[in-house]
Amino acid sequence: CIYFGNKKYKKAITWLHKIINVSESEERLDIQVLSRILLLLCIFEMKDWDYLANQWGAVYRFLAKKKRLYKIESILLDCIRQSLKFHSSDQFKKMFQRLRSEIILLKKDYFEKIIFEYFDFEAWLISKTESITFEEQRDTIESHIGAVLKQVLEEQVANEKNNQEVVNETGNPDTEQSAE
Repeated sequence: CIYFGNKKYKKAITWLHKIINVSESEERLDIQVLSRILLLLCIFEMKDWDYLANQWGAVYRFLAKKKRLYKIESILLDCIRQSLKFHSSDQFKKMFQRLRSEIILLKKDYFEKIIFEYFDFEAWLISKTESITFEEQRDTIESHIGAVLKQVLEEQVANEKNNQEVVNETGNPDTEQSAE
């Protein structure tokens, strides 16, 4: 989300919830998962530990229900869960360094690399371990997430509008107009 990179986490959360709610029944599971992980990262950045613990459970249940848990999702969820127990910046920094090492390896995995096209987790981790902002990292390593999520959201809204028009024209949500 563009707002994430600009540290406007509340706005990012608002848009992520819209994406999650609009497309929950749709088949774009990759966008659903990414949106939920970004939601966790936004909450983490806001340091709202109670909300983070609550949402961590919701994301974990969602992934378990979908019977889908890639390595990247697993290690991110594990680190976020661990972070709820940390109290010092040294603990966080060590966790981020370990996570960055794991992500570098995962970027080479054919099945894992697609998520890196949507969000640059490595840039975010560099910003956490090397005292530079994510925005500075983002400027050097382009991320497509804003455009991709915006496009998906626009498609979902257009689909809902078209479905509503069919319902309004036919009066029955289960039938579509035929061209007979």
